[in-house]
Amino acid sequence: MLLDSLVNRPNRIPERQRAFQAATHLPVYRRGKYSNILLNIYAVSMVAGVATTLGGIYALVFTKPGKTE
Repeated sequence: MLLDSLVNRPNRIPERQRAFQAATHLPVYRRGKYSNILLNIYAVSMVAGVATTLGGIYALVFTKPGKTE
């Protein structure tokens, strides 16, 4: 049927539990398959947000009234 590929899937929970509960030196938030990629995307977006905010504050404080860019 249409939903068989979604419903009849193998149970992967025990192997994922073993992967996260294994004795490694990594913290839990870095043990996932795509955790490094997601953390890097998060860090880049935070830096971009802070830089944009600081740029906006700079423009509000240091531009002269009536001046357009």
